[in-house]
Formats: sequence, C-alpha cells, structure tokens
Amino acid sequence: MLVDACEGQQLDLLVVRVLSQGEYFLRVAFDQQGASSIVKLIRKVKKSSPHAMAMTRVLSNRFVDIMTHPTARDVILQCLLHFPTQPNEVLYEKAILHFQDLATHEVGCRSLNDCIAVIGGDQRVQLLNQIADVSDFLSYDPYGNYVVQNFLGLKDGDITSKITDCLENEFIRLAMRKEGSLVVEKIACVAY
Repeated sequence: MLVDACEGQQLDLLVVRVLSQGEYFLRVAFDQQGASSIVKLIRKVKKSSPHAMAMTRVLSNRFVDIMTHPTARDVILQCLLHFPTQPNEVLYEKAILHFQDLATHEVGCRSLNDCIAVIGGDQRVQLLNQIADVSDFLSYDPYGNYVVQNFLGLKDGDITSKITDCLENEFIRLAMRKEGSLVVEKIACVAY
C-alpha cells in the first residue's frame, strides 16, 4: 500500500531508502509477498531511469540466485519487461556471462528462455551465438535441451544452422536419449 500511495519526492525517498538496504532488498525477493512488493515498485518506477538503473544494479549482485529461484525470478523478469534497454543492460550482461548455469538448472532454463524473449540488439546476438556454440552439450542436459528447443523455435536461420552444424555428428546418439530426441524432433520440424 505504501508503494501505491507514494508519488514524486516521496517515491524517490522510498526507492533510495529501500535500495540502500541492498542485501535486505535482495532477501525480500525470495519471499512471495516480498517479490510481489518489489514487482509493484518496479511497475511504479518504470519511467524513472535512475531508479530503474539502481534497482537492476542491486539485483545483478545475486543474478544467478534470483534467476534460479521459482519466486524471485519474477522480479528480474518484471525488470526485463517494464524497464527500457539501458537499465536492463547489466542484467543482459549477467545472462550472457551465466547462460550455461541458467540453461542447466530446472528453474534457470525457464528464466533464460524468458530473457531470450526480451533481450535485443548486440547482446541478443551474443547470447544466441554463445548458446548455439554449446548446443551439443545443452542438448544432452535434462534442462538445457529446453533452451535449445526454444532457440530452434525462434526460426532464426543463422542460429538454426549453427545449432544443426554443432549437432551434426550427434543426431543418432541424441535420438536415443529422452532429452536429445526432443531436440532432434524440433530440428526436423524446423527443417521442413
């Protein structure tokens, strides 16, 4: 209710105060009610670039922990959805740096797929290429295969070609494994 009631200078003071308690702010993100309050704050400050940048900087300190938590991940997702590109760049860089940790985690793979849906520009190209480069490894992973399938679903000819080249000598082995067979099926669907 406090977030909803604040405007202007009151909101500025609230944001500065909340973000000055960085570790406490981060801990709150892992609680359902706390995450919900942070999401309200994100929506309230979405047009204030300084607040958005300060918030994403604080969140980037525990990026992997947040992106691999079923509740906290929504906090970063809301930043990606509501903030413009510039404040989110620090989060994009963290996604690029930690893509493999996210891709091979039960919750992280979903978070990474969500990030891929909104990331743009050179950072998108960089992330797509890095994932495509290790698509052979990810295709065998119980969670990573979902990231590869998501990439194939983007129907980006260059990325699909890069993944297909990376998996060229793996199709038979992949087809014999549950995770890998899903990737092979997706490649077959995309190819036709």
